[in-house]
Amino acid sequence: MATIPTSPTFILYHHRACPFCVSTRSALSHLAVSVEERDIIRNPAYRAELIQGGGKAQVPCLRTVSYTHLTLPTTPY
Repeated sequence: MATIPTSPTFILYHHRACPFCVSTRSALSHLAVSVEERDIIRNPAYRAELIQGGGKAQVPCLRTVSYTHLTLPTTPY
């Protein structure tokens, strides 16, 4: 059986007042990309995650979490 990657899972670290975050959310919405939004101002745990993963609390930050895979049956030749 063959496996192929499907859409990745995304997390967007952001905060509402950031103009770059507004543009990023708008672009992702326009492209119909599904993301989990994590506001680093409203939830300090998200801010800590962002710093741990990237070294600083700079937003917007789009993180690719994982890929899911489809398993396809192989066709005998």
